[in-house]
Amino acid sequence: MASEEGTELIDKIEVMGNFVAGGEVTVKMTVNHAYPVPVHIACYVENQNLVTEDKEDVVFHERATLVGEEFLDTALSAGQPLNPDDEVAKKTYSYSFTVDTPGTYFIACITPAAPDNGIGRTFTVRAS
Repeated sequence: MASEEGTELIDKIEVMGNFVAGGEVTVKMTVNHAYPVPVHIACYVENQNLVTEDKEDVVFHERATLVGEEFLDTALSAGQPLNPDDEVAKKTYSYSFTVDTPGTYFIACITPAAPDNGIGRTFTVRAS
Protein backbone atom coordinates (compact mmCIF):
# COMPACT_ATOMS: atom_id res chain seq x y z
CA MET A 1 0.00 0.00 0.00
CA ALA A 2 1.18 3.53 -0.67
CA SER A 3 2.96 5.40 2.11
CA GLU A 4 2.47 9.01 3.24
CA GLU A 5 6.08 9.88 2.38
CA GLY A 6 7.33 10.80 -1.07
CA THR A 7 9.14 8.38 -3.34
CA GLU A 8 11.93 9.06 -5.83
CA LEU A 9 9.23 9.38 -8.52
CA ILE A 10 6.16 10.81 -6.77
CA ASP A 11 7.38 13.68 -4.63
CA LYS A 12 4.07 14.55 -2.94
CA ILE A 13 0.30 14.64 -3.24
CA GLU A 14 -2.11 17.19 -1.83
CA VAL A 15 -5.86 16.70 -1.40
CA MET A 16 -8.09 19.78 -1.37
CA GLY A 17 -11.67 20.74 -2.06
CA ASN A 18 -15.19 20.59 -0.71
CA PHE A 19 -15.22 17.66 1.72
CA VAL A 20 -19.01 17.23 1.85
CA ALA A 21 -21.11 14.60 0.08
CA GLY A 22 -21.58 15.71 -3.52
CA GLY A 23 -18.58 18.03 -3.31
CA GLU A 24 -15.66 18.24 -5.69
CA VAL A 25 -12.24 17.12 -4.45
CA THR A 26 -8.93 17.64 -6.24
CA VAL A 27 -5.72 15.68 -5.84
CA LYS A 28 -2.52 17.42 -6.91
CA MET A 29 0.45 15.13 -7.58
CA THR A 30 4.02 16.42 -7.92
CA VAL A 31 6.31 14.15 -9.93
CA ASN A 32 10.09 14.02 -10.17
CA HIS A 33 10.45 11.98 -13.39
CA ALA A 34 14.05 11.03 -14.14
CA TYR A 35 13.40 7.37 -15.06
CA PRO A 36 15.22 5.96 -18.11
CA VAL A 37 12.04 4.04 -19.07
CA PRO A 38 8.39 5.01 -19.67
CA VAL A 39 6.31 5.11 -16.48
CA HIS A 40 2.57 4.81 -15.83
CA ILE A 41 1.31 6.73 -12.77
CA ALA A 42 -2.31 6.61 -11.61
CA CYS A 43 -4.38 8.00 -8.72
CA TYR A 44 -7.19 5.91 -7.20
CA VAL A 45 -9.75 6.67 -4.48
CA GLU A 46 -12.12 4.60 -2.37
CA ASN A 47 -14.58 5.12 0.47
CA GLN A 48 -13.05 2.89 3.17
CA ASN A 49 -16.41 2.60 4.92
CA LEU A 50 -17.74 0.67 1.90
CA VAL A 51 -14.90 -1.86 1.59
CA THR A 52 -16.24 -5.30 2.51
CA GLU A 53 -14.17 -8.22 3.77
CA ASP A 54 -14.32 -9.79 0.30
CA LYS A 55 -13.11 -6.57 -1.33
CA GLU A 56 -10.17 -6.31 1.10
CA ASP A 57 -8.64 -9.33 -0.63
CA VAL A 58 -8.59 -7.48 -3.98
CA VAL A 59 -5.54 -5.34 -4.76
CA PHE A 60 -6.28 -1.67 -4.01
CA HIS A 61 -5.82 -0.34 -7.55
CA GLU A 62 -8.15 -3.04 -8.91
CA ARG A 63 -11.02 -2.27 -6.51
CA ALA A 64 -10.69 1.52 -6.15
CA THR A 65 -11.90 4.17 -8.61
CA LEU A 66 -9.38 5.67 -11.04
CA VAL A 67 -9.42 9.49 -10.82
CA GLY A 68 -6.51 10.28 -13.14
CA GLU A 69 -3.41 8.86 -14.78
CA GLU A 70 -0.33 9.82 -16.73
CA PHE A 71 1.84 7.86 -19.14
CA LEU A 72 5.28 9.45 -18.91
CA ASP A 73 7.82 8.95 -21.68
CA THR A 74 11.43 8.02 -21.01
CA ALA A 75 13.16 10.94 -19.27
CA LEU A 76 15.88 12.32 -21.55
CA SER A 77 18.56 14.99 -21.35
CA ALA A 78 20.42 15.90 -24.55
CA GLY A 79 18.91 12.78 -26.13
CA GLN A 80 20.27 10.45 -23.43
CA PRO A 81 18.19 8.61 -20.78
CA LEU A 82 18.39 10.02 -17.27
CA ASN A 83 18.93 8.13 -14.02
CA PRO A 84 16.38 8.16 -11.15
CA ASP A 85 18.83 10.17 -8.99
CA ASP A 86 19.24 12.97 -11.57
CA GLU A 87 17.75 16.36 -10.73
CA VAL A 88 14.92 17.37 -13.05
CA ALA A 89 12.21 20.00 -13.03
CA LYS A 90 9.21 18.66 -11.13
CA LYS A 91 5.84 18.49 -12.87
CA THR A 92 2.43 18.77 -11.26
CA TYR A 93 -0.74 17.00 -12.36
CA SER A 94 -4.22 17.68 -10.92
CA TYR A 95 -7.34 15.53 -11.06
CA SER A 96 -10.80 16.51 -9.80
CA PHE A 97 -13.59 14.13 -8.86
CA THR A 98 -16.87 14.12 -6.94
CA VAL A 99 -17.41 12.26 -3.66
CA ASP A 100 -21.04 11.13 -3.47
CA THR A 101 -21.32 9.74 0.06
CA PRO A 102 -19.99 10.63 3.49
CA GLY A 103 -17.16 8.51 4.86
CA THR A 104 -13.46 8.08 5.31
CA TYR A 105 -11.72 8.04 1.94
CA PHE A 106 -8.26 6.87 0.96
CA ILE A 107 -6.56 8.23 -2.15
CA ALA A 108 -3.27 6.91 -3.49
CA CYS A 109 -1.13 7.89 -6.45
CA ILE A 110 0.96 4.88 -7.45
CA THR A 111 2.77 3.16 -10.27
CA PRO A 112 0.39 0.25 -11.00
CA ALA A 113 3.32 -1.94 -12.10
CA ALA A 114 4.80 -1.51 -8.59
CA PRO A 115 1.89 -0.43 -6.33
CA ASP A 116 4.08 -0.01 -3.24
CA ASN A 117 5.79 2.85 -5.08
CA GLY A 118 3.35 5.62 -4.25
CA ILE A 119 1.85 8.03 -1.77
CA GLY A 120 -1.50 7.79 0.00
CA ARG A 121 -3.67 10.15 2.02
CA THR A 122 -6.86 9.72 4.04
CA PHE A 123 -9.60 12.36 4.14
CA THR A 124 -13.10 12.56 5.60
CA VAL A 125 -16.25 13.57 3.74
CA ARG A 126 -19.19 14.86 5.80
CA ALA A 127 -22.88 14.72 5.00
CA SER A 128 -24.12 17.81 3.12
